[in-house]
Amino acid sequence: MNWIQKNKFLTGYLIVLVVGLIGLGYFLYVNWNQSAAVSDQYAHQVAELQRLETLPAYPNRDNLEKLKAQSAAFETQVQALRDKVAAMQFPLESVTPAEFQERLHKAEVDLGQTAQQNGVEIGSKFYFGFDVYNDHLSTVEQAPLLARQLQAIQFVISDLVASKVTALTGIKRQSLPEESEASTRGGGRGGSVANRGRGAREAGAATRSRFQVQFTTDQAAFRKVLNDISGSNKQFFVVRSVAVTNEKQTGPEHTDLPQSTPTPTPEPSPSPSVAANSQTTSATNSQAANGQPAEQIKPILGTEKLNVTLLVEIIDFASDAKK
Repeated sequence: MNWIQKNKFLTGYLIVLVVGLIGLGYFLYVNWNQSAAVSDQYAHQVAELQRLETLPAYPNRDNLEKLKAQSAAFETQVQALRDKVAAMQFPLESVTPAEFQERLHKAEVDLGQTAQQNGVEIGSKFYFGFDVYNDHLSTVEQAPLLARQLQAIQFVISDLVASKVTALTGIKRQSLPEESEASTRGGGRGGSVANRGRGAREAGAATRSRFQVQFTTDQAAFRKVLNDISGSNKQFFVVRSVAVTNEKQTGPEHTDLPQSTPTPTPEPSPSPSVAANSQTTSATNSQAANGQPAEQIKPILGTEKLNVTLLVEIIDFASDAKK
C-alpha cells in the first residue's frame, strides 16, 4: 500500500495498461469468431457453386412449361402473319407454257377493248412486257412464275386504264432469274428493266421482281393510280421510284393569253334604241353580278398533262417458308 501511495502515477499507468490489454483481447476474440464465420460461409458458397456447375443440365419443369407456352404463342403469331401476307398475292398456279401464252393473248385483247371504251391510247400490241412470249413458248418451270407475274402487271395496267389515263406509252419488265435464256431475246417494250438494284430472285421468305410503266395522264388520275397501287390488297406492291415531267416544258407566250373584250359603256340618250341598249347592258351586268359571266374564263396554267414513269416492285411471299 505504501508503494502504491508513493507511486500513484505508475500505479494508474499499470491499471490503464491492464484494462487496455483485457479490452484488446476481447476485441481480438470477437473478430476471430466473425472471421471464422465468414470463412465458413465463403467456403460453403464455393462448394455450392462447384456443385451446381458439375450438376447435369436439367430444366425446371415450371420454367420449361413457360418456355413452351411462349414458343407456341410466337409460332401462332408468325403463322397468322404468314397467312395474312400470303393472301396479299396472286396464287402460284400450275400452268403449262401453252396456257400461259393463251392467257397473254387474251389479256392483250381485253386490254385493247377496255382501252378503246375508256378512250385510252395504247400501241397496236401491248403484251405487258412479255413480248418475247408472243411467238415463243416458255419452259415448263417458267410458266407458273410468268403467269403470276402477268397477273400482277395486268392488275396495275388495268387500274391505269380504268382510271382513264390519257395514254400508255411504254412498259419494261424485269426478267425472272428462271428466264436466263429467254431474257437475252427480249427487246423493245418487252425488254428487261435496266439493272437498278437487286434484280435476282432471292431465296427465303419473299421474292421480288420489277417492272416499269410509262403513261400520260392528268393530276387527278395520277393520284388515284398511285393510291391504288400502294394500297392494293390483291398483291403486295412497292413503288420504288416515281418520275414526273410536265407535258409542256415552257410557259405560255404573251400572245397566247386570252384577250378580254371590255363591255362598252352606253352614253345617255333619250332615243328608244339607246334606252333598249342600256337595258341589255344592265341585264348583262346583272347576270355577271349573279355569278353568270357573259364569257367563260379560260385557265392559263394547271390543265397540262403529266408524263409519268413508275418503277414498281412485286413482292411474292413464300407460302411454304420454314417456321
